[in-house]
Amino acid sequence: MARTRISGMYAKDLTKAGVRKALDPTGRLRPYDVKSVVRKADTVAVSILLSSSDTVVDQCYRFTRPIVGVNGQTPVAAAPVSSC
Repeated sequence: MARTRISGMYAKDLTKAGVRKALDPTGRLRPYDVKSVVRKADTVAVSILLSSSDTVVDQCYRFTRPIVGVNGQTPVAAAPVSSC
């Protein structure tokens, strides 16, 4: 779900607050903790700590995408990382 939502975001909304709102619009679920949003040249990297009530250990993921997309959907690479 996170990859799809980040893929469809406008470049101006790729901020910590913007990503948080896209992932949890109601603010009630809280499984996502957006740790950072870093822009470098024409790419943005989003680090998210994913929490689950089913697991003891939370997992960090880094989502990377071009800032400017085509046709409303931008390809997003996602990978688990050891720390946020």
